[in-house]
Amino acid sequence: MGPRLILGFGAGTFDHEFDAIQWGDRDRVELVRSNAHILERVFTENSVDYSDDNFTFTDVTIEPKPVGGRVPFWYCGATPRSARLAVEFCDGWMPGRISMATLEKRVLTMQELSAAAGRQTPTVAVIPPTSIERTREEALEHVNVPGLLAWANKAKFAVKPPSGHSRPSTISAVS
Repeated sequence: MGPRLILGFGAGTFDHEFDAIQWGDRDRVELVRSNAHILERVFTENSVDYSDDNFTFTDVTIEPKPVGGRVPFWYCGATPRSARLAVEFCDGWMPGRISMATLEKRVLTMQELSAAAGRQTPTVAVIPPTSIERTREEALEHVNVPGLLAWANKAKFAVKPPSGHSRPSTISAVS
């Protein structure tokens, strides 16, 4: 039987979420990296002691341990850096709101980086925007196409279509 759980972590998008817990000055990628290392240890060891710039604890044991011992850890995010980090220390990469052209570019980069590092390319999955209704037309009624277009056209790291900007036909073709 395969893993029953996959953990997906991202560095976060909204500053106010980190400010609310007074962590606005923390390096978010290092928080993700810390969590990956901590979880890898507590899922496979007992009486774990751990300390880094973010977390410190002693004698922590989690029971029951996950079946198979190791839980796959995926980096979530659509930036070029998120894909590089997935290659560095994760089993998978899962972006949300990403065009097929951008996804293709990120996967090619991941394959190149993985080959250079002598490791297997992380598994890739996507978080598709979805709206479930009885008909396609009803589902599209609830999709904020102007919002998706605005996001796609201002996304700093997105691969732009040949026209230079996304249009409604691009969004509805994917929906």
